[in-house]
Amino acid sequence: MSNKGTYQRKYYLHRRVKKAGFSLQLEQTHKTISVYPDEMDSARENKYVAELQAKHNYGVQILNPMMK
Repeated sequence: MSNKGTYQRKYYLHRRVKKAGFSLQLEQTHKTISVYPDEMDSARENKYVAELQAKHNYGVQILNPMMK
């Protein structure tokens, strides 16, 4: 059985998350959505971020605003 549908959906979600202004860190062992403190409410309400967290085990990391 192919996992093609999940693969396509995940990368669609990547595009939507990037379009919303968040960055992705995709490593072999972990996948993280990086968010600045002033973007937290926006990330919390973003359905694409929520789906990546719930269905694909992505983490959300709050970045230091001094690094902006």
